[in-house]
Amino acid sequence: MDLVCIAYVHGFLDGFQLGRFVGTGPQSKYCPPKDGVSVDQGRLIIEKYLREHPQDLHTQAGLMAASAMMDAFPCKH
Repeated sequence: MDLVCIAYVHGFLDGFQLGRFVGTGPQSKYCPPKDGVSVDQGRLIIEKYLREHPQDLHTQAGLMAASAMMDAFPCKH
């Protein structure tokens, strides 16, 4: 996979993990596994989401990545 893509996903996952701690509570929509999400796993999840939602490819990349992760790891409130 392209190094730029891997670097982007790595940075996104780091930021999203931090945001998880800031945005905890009943409104939280992202609940990853306790052992976290690897960069390779995150890349695969985001790529799958992009393939399955081509109508949204005009959307900002961070929002698309966030949607992919929230779909993959929804909270069960």
